[in-house]
Amino acid sequence: MEYLKICNWEKYQHYSQRNPPWIKLHNQLLDNYEYGRLRDDSKLLLVSLYLLASKCDNLIPNDPIWIKQKTMIQGKINIDPLIKAEFIKKNNYISNCTPDDSIVQASCKQNGGTETETETETETETETETEKTIAQKSTEVFDQFWSDYPKKRSKGDAEKAWARIKPTQHTSDKIFISLSQAKKSNDWLKESGKYIPYPATWLRAKGWEDEYYNDPLDGVVSDITKKSLKNMQKWMEETGNE
Repeated sequence: MEYLKICNWEKYQHYSQRNPPWIKLHNQLLDNYEYGRLRDDSKLLLVSLYLLASKCDNLIPNDPIWIKQKTMIQGKINIDPLIKAEFIKKNNYISNCTPDDSIVQASCKQNGGTETETETETETETETETEKTIAQKSTEVFDQFWSDYPKKRSKGDAEKAWARIKPTQHTSDKIFISLSQAKKSNDWLKESGKYIPYPATWLRAKGWEDEYYNDPLDGVVSDITKKSLKNMQKWMEETGNE
């Protein structure tokens, strides 16, 4: 019979010796790009499969009708997006059990006792590994920011400012979008970038929240002509000649 397995299940769940009354749903899932691209029905299905995995020893029968019944999902069961995003995978497992027997046997083999000290230590180790992964990802994103920033000064200060912000995926996206706009703005382009702030200063001031103005006359007419046009516009506004 073909089964479904949650990828990296053992890395994040540490209750293989009992049937848990709850599972761990790590909040870093919200920072996962592939998860963010899923439709809402696929997100609901994924969380439901997490619950089933805890009951089935991470061997979920690949039976859409059975899954629909157990998860109480009203709509169509479509696992393809979750497989494509590598949240679950198919696994051929030889068993004479029916789907319901599989759950019963998995529950019977597990101990319903309290969490042991060893399990707690394992959780702590995994949480530490998760923190290291997040820190590594943050460093990689900062390196990309440093690479994109046009004025590379005082990198150490910039790293401290970045660490203080602890940007989420959403904030990081805003930073890169705003930085792209700032690099094309008049303030940053004039006088060969003389007025571009140091990266640490820009980060501490939340420069990604600023609005950047691009003069439509830039690159179209000379600076002298542009100045003359602006003086004329100012004169017309002051005299009421529009």
